[in-house]
Amino acid sequence: MGSLEVVNRVYVYEVDDKENEVGQSYPKIIISSHWNRDEFVVIEVGGHSYTVAKSDLRMAIDNAGNWK
Repeated sequence: MGSLEVVNRVYVYEVDDKENEVGQSYPKIIISSHWNRDEFVVIEVGGHSYTVAKSDLRMAIDNAGNWK
């Protein structure tokens, strides 16, 4: 049975608290499926690859959005 790789690219709108200029190339964060474990995702940032628990990442994003 073959495997399916899912890759998502998220645009970065600020770097070190500075907004990107109009026409400036936006960096991207790449989030992809783990090659073997469904409960993990792989995040690529700045040439480094990080494997994290999918549920932990979801919780962190939800919590970060609940600051008000």
